[in-house]
Parts: sequence; C-alpha cells; structure tokens
Amino acid sequence: MWAGSLPTLGLSSLAGFLIVTINPDVSLSPALDLLSWVAYLIVPTSLIVVILVLGFTERFRRSIYYTITGEGLVLGGGVGKRRSIYFLGTKSGGSLWSRL
Repeated sequence: MWAGSLPTLGLSSLAGFLIVTINPDVSLSPALDLLSWVAYLIVPTSLIVVILVLGFTERFRRSIYYTITGEGLVLGGGVGKRRSIYFLGTKSGGSLWSRL
C-alpha cells in the first residue's frame, strides 16, 4: 500500500529541499517555499514512482515459477534470494488446498 506514496513524498521532499536551498532568491518564509515546491513536485514524482513500482512488480512476477506435478505443487523463484516451496498433493495423503 505504501509502495508508491512513500517514495513519491520522499522524492518530492528531497527535490523541494534542494530547490529551496540552491535557489538564490531570498524569501520571507523558506518553510512555505519548501512546502509549495513539495506540493508542486508531487505529480511529476508520482509518475516516476508509478513507473518504478510497475517495473519492479513485473520483474518480481517474472521471477516466480511454479510446477504442478502428481505429487504436489512446487513454487520457486524470487528476486533477491531464490527459494523453493513444496506443497504436498493428494497422492501423499491430503488435499493440496488443505495444506496451504
């Protein structure tokens, strides 16, 4: 749920902070300038974060594999650590869905 909103707020806050500190204009309220730049940069950074989240989600989805055999189900894959999980099927004395 927070995969898109936290990076969006973080990137826009960082960009707003950089703009306010680098900008040579002297303002009466730097905090107000920072908040206005953060609000202005929310939309562009949210578009960037949406592309990043969709890309990493697709990468994770493509790394997962499964094999259905007569003895059960084998799930494996992952982006960081490769793992395999085995679920026993009906031939070994139980329903596949009762063990999930």
